[in-house]
Amino acid sequence: MQNNSDHPVLFSEIPAKYGKLGLINLNRPQALNAISMQMIILLSEQLHIWAEDPEIKAVVIRGNGERAFSAGGDLKQLYVAGQDNFEQCVPFFGHEYKLNKFIHMFPKPYIALLHGITMGGGLGVSVHGSHVVAAPDLRMAMPETGIGHYPDTGASFFLSECPNFIGMYMGLTGNSITIADAIYAGLVQHCVHSDRFSALIDQLCSIDLRDSAESIIAHNIAQFATETPGSEIQQHIDIIKSCFSLDSVEKIVASLQQTDNAWAQQQAKIILTRSPTSLKVTHKELTLGVNLDIAKCMDLEYHLTSEILQQHDIYEGIRAVLIDKTHDAKWIPATLEEVSENDIKKMFDVKWTT
Repeated sequence: MQNNSDHPVLFSEIPAKYGKLGLINLNRPQALNAISMQMIILLSEQLHIWAEDPEIKAVVIRGNGERAFSAGGDLKQLYVAGQDNFEQCVPFFGHEYKLNKFIHMFPKPYIALLHGITMGGGLGVSVHGSHVVAAPDLRMAMPETGIGHYPDTGASFFLSECPNFIGMYMGLTGNSITIADAIYAGLVQHCVHSDRFSALIDQLCSIDLRDSAESIIAHNIAQFATETPGSEIQQHIDIIKSCFSLDSVEKIVASLQQTDNAWAQQQAKIILTRSPTSLKVTHKELTLGVNLDIAKCMDLEYHLTSEILQQHDIYEGIRAVLIDKTHDAKWIPATLEEVSENDIKKMFDVKWTT
């Protein structure tokens, strides 16, 4: 077990009834627990060990620090390397996507305790688990279209599973959502105050998880749950269903603009600030994801990311949002109309490996 408090991921095994509970603490609070290559490798290695260890009955993951569970992948580390040689960056995503798929297929209960900022790669190491719990201060998002990327880490699977085209709304706008929205979208099951996370872990250690563990865990988590305020997404669900179900980004934007509703028109304005290429990739990715299993979704994303890393927009977006923080990205192409449909089609020419 890793006990060094300076380590980016801390692992511990807590004595439990008839076994142990594996506990993961993401430990880069100064970087909002952004996921680095080192963290991905450490998580993967430890989860494979715990998957085979009969003493480990369940795994819990949480983030250290008050502000975030995880703000996503540490893209600053990739910015310089990718511009010099994009192939240097491909392994990061390859390892990350394998980890996401393994979490989805993890043979034991995997409980994610989320709080604060939870974005991008933070969702990749949490929402694929069997139980997802979040605190009232949750701010969840897949903001990739704003940095010239697209929703990845398995978003082609979990966003496409959201009801009523909520996933398409989240993917295109990149908007953050509240705990109430996340529960309504099916990405989180329960709201639990973060100051009760430790008590919840203690409770999980006190129960017999040898049989029917997932249902027993769900029952115990529900005992800690609290009510949430109303969902903003639910208030606008008719607009989301009507507009975000359309078969192109251009039609979605036009429909929002033509809707006699200030919220709808604001969403159109937000979308038009995002990378046009990323928007088209996101729309096609989430449309395809509805009919793909997790393995094919991850194959698709690995292929798409290898393509995206050769594009201008991801480096321009990272510069504008994460490096210079000027939010003045100059996208190429600059408009949806200028994006070649043939180029988008070529990006989706996937050679399936599974």
